[in-house]
Amino acid sequence: MSAALRLGAIGAFLDQVQNVGQMVEIGQSHVHQQEQIRWARRAYQLESQSVRLDVFDHVKEEIRSHHDTYMGRIDALLLVLALVWPFGLNTIQFSDPFVPQTEMECEDCIEVQYTWLVGAWIMLLGMILILPFWGILMLIRCKLKLDRWLEYSLARLNQARRGMNIAPPKEEERDEEEEHDDTKEIVCCLVNMVAECQEYLALIWTEECGWLVQTSTTLLWLSATAALMLTAESVWVFMFNKGISALEL
Repeated sequence: MSAALRLGAIGAFLDQVQNVGQMVEIGQSHVHQQEQIRWARRAYQLESQSVRLDVFDHVKEEIRSHHDTYMGRIDALLLVLALVWPFGLNTIQFSDPFVPQTEMECEDCIEVQYTWLVGAWIMLLGMILILPFWGILMLIRCKLKLDRWLEYSLARLNQARRGMNIAPPKEEERDEEEEHDDTKEIVCCLVNMVAECQEYLALIWTEECGWLVQTSTTLLWLSATAALMLTAESVWVFMFNKGISALEL
């Protein structure tokens, strides 16, 4: 009887030990599971932070690309006008045979007989000197407006970056139930901001810069035409006067 009691007590003790082992195993599994969840949350937070930073960088590049697109419309005109204007300055340094002569210098010259050639020459020279200069000033004004828009857009982006939660909160600062991922809200806010900046730039271009570029283009064509006509007139007068001089000899 005593042996049976001993065996029963030993069996009960072994059952308790087995239950304790199972409880310890369950506790260890719970700890490992909590650690895996913690690392998964950290990985998600790092990935969310990386997405937000990438979105900000992409928005900044989008703004700069939009600015460069409009600046490309100005640079070509500015370059050509900057090449035409020195031609007018160099025209002042033409040698005497290519400059209209007075009656005292050459009585038989064609410009003495037809004085309107002198007026045309002066008018064309004035166009080459004045029109490119005004065109360059208009394009510089338009360029400054675009640069101010770029500064405004980047300043607004930096302000939005300071105002938004770029780095997700630490895990110790909040419970899992209270966690709120606002990455989607940040992305939507940035997309809307870029759209507003682009609309503002389109408004600036339409109301302030568009007519400046169109006027500069017109001045460019007038300046180029005047330069060709002035060159043709100077060469024609030179060749005509040279022919008269050869006949007199």
